[in-house]
Amino acid sequence: MDPRASMRDPVHVRSWLRYAFTYLYVFRAVVVSICLTLALIGWFSHVDWLFNASLCIAIGELVESSYYITVMRWGQRTGRLPAG
Repeated sequence: MDPRASMRDPVHVRSWLRYAFTYLYVFRAVVVSICLTLALIGWFSHVDWLFNASLCIAIGELVESSYYITVMRWGQRTGRLPAG
């Protein structure tokens, strides 16, 4: 029996996708929230580097995680990935 066969099992793939979506949504919420909070702290305390770094990281992580979620949803719509 091929040890990779269980990885291709539709139930296993759906489970993996559910965990991946959960991770991406939680990661996006936590990281972007923390970065925006730090950006506000940097803004009000006049710490330019903290404001700039936090804002850049927040925008970057928001765009990147949204891209991954969009690609995975596209894969589900086109049948390349099983529906959740």
